[in-house]
Amino acid sequence: MFLVSKIFWLVAQPLSLAFLALVVGVLLMLGRFRRSGGTLSAFGLAVLFVTLFTTAGSYFLQILEDRFPRPTPEPTELACIIVLGGAFENVVMASRGGMELNQAAERFVETLRLAQAYPQARILVSGGDGSLSGIYEGDAHASENFFGTFGIGSDRLIREGESRTTFENARYTRDLLAKNGLERCALVTSAYHMPRSIGLFRANGMEVTPWPTDYRTSGKVRLGFDFTSPRSTPNWRRRPPRSGPGSLPIISSAGRRRCCRGSLPHVFFNRLRLEETCSQAEQPCRSSNSSTMRASQSLRRPHSRGI
Repeated sequence: MFLVSKIFWLVAQPLSLAFLALVVGVLLMLGRFRRSGGTLSAFGLAVLFVTLFTTAGSYFLQILEDRFPRPTPEPTELACIIVLGGAFENVVMASRGGMELNQAAERFVETLRLAQAYPQARILVSGGDGSLSGIYEGDAHASENFFGTFGIGSDRLIREGESRTTFENARYTRDLLAKNGLERCALVTSAYHMPRSIGLFRANGMEVTPWPTDYRTSGKVRLGFDFTSPRSTPNWRRRPPRSGPGSLPIISSAGRRRCCRGSLPHVFFNRLRLEETCSQAEQPCRSSNSSTMRASQSLRRPHSRGI
């Protein structure tokens, strides 16, 4: 079932559909089925056009994100916080070490905020190795190092490292909740992923509080054309880098202090407001900036001519 779902979603992607339609259409046109081949090729081109030059991807993603809003006001207490995996770059971490997060990092950033806001709540991390090879450590394993870095004790963690799909997330989480006698739980995952997650959790007899995060759209997207920047992925997959003043110094996973703008670690540490960490790294950044300014000023000075 896991392999079937992987293959299905690989083929069901718009660009994959367009590619397959064009290839099959050309082959049919080379044979005796020119009309069918032309129709299939036209379908592939239409899918390609909609994907590259319209806001259809962002619009329909926005519909999914709006299905389950965050609870307001926030509950006075939570017994547990369930976070679904998919935020760690396990392949990169296996070869390079450190702690590498991908675009879904907000899942664990928000869970960390909730863990600090509800110090009595247990944290259940559901996520194993979702790769086809199955040789990497999943998010449940990586989460212990992540939360420990920010002072969350391992005694608060419940790790479920066997699941590879959302269906397995729900099924294995149900067993762990029953084993630990936990109720009144919040479910943290990406906003576009929340409808499917809530449906599967309810199908397994669990009532959880949806806690969406990792929004990919502004909430104000309308259907229309977009010829500004042709892209191979929908608008929601690309976030413009931050530039200009206001970038914060950060600490890289290798422990070196550096300044960067627009990277995921910058957003991550900015979200957590790690004033202490940033203040420690501020001096090297200032010295680097001052060196750059002195070099720039020296280039502007007129060169003295020898007599």
